[in-house]
Amino acid sequence: MDYKTKSKNHQDLELIESIKDLLETATQAAGQPIGVEAVTALINQMYQTKPVTIGDILDEVRNVGVPLTPGLVKKIQETHPEIVQDAVAIYQKSYGNQSVRNPSGLFWTILNNQ
Repeated sequence: MDYKTKSKNHQDLELIESIKDLLETATQAAGQPIGVEAVTALINQMYQTKPVTIGDILDEVRNVGVPLTPGLVKKIQETHPEIVQDAVAIYQKSYGNQSVRNPSGLFWTILNNQ
């Protein structure tokens, strides 16, 4: 299990604990058990997250040292964000701060192989 997965699992656990605490508080405040509709609405609100934008994805790619070429930007736009994020993680893990002759081309290859 990599760091990203561990971090996500930790965040999920914290979220579940927060939901549990919130439900206990809501039940105490109501003075009686609360209905399933209220619980469902509460959970749905807590899981709403800001959608990842293409700008966010491009920033992630730039931040690992990959210059954005027009072709690479187009490829990134055509690829699901999670796949691009996986490619960023692979690039970062495999090449980190190493000097790469053609980082854009290398990233393109990693992205294509995802």
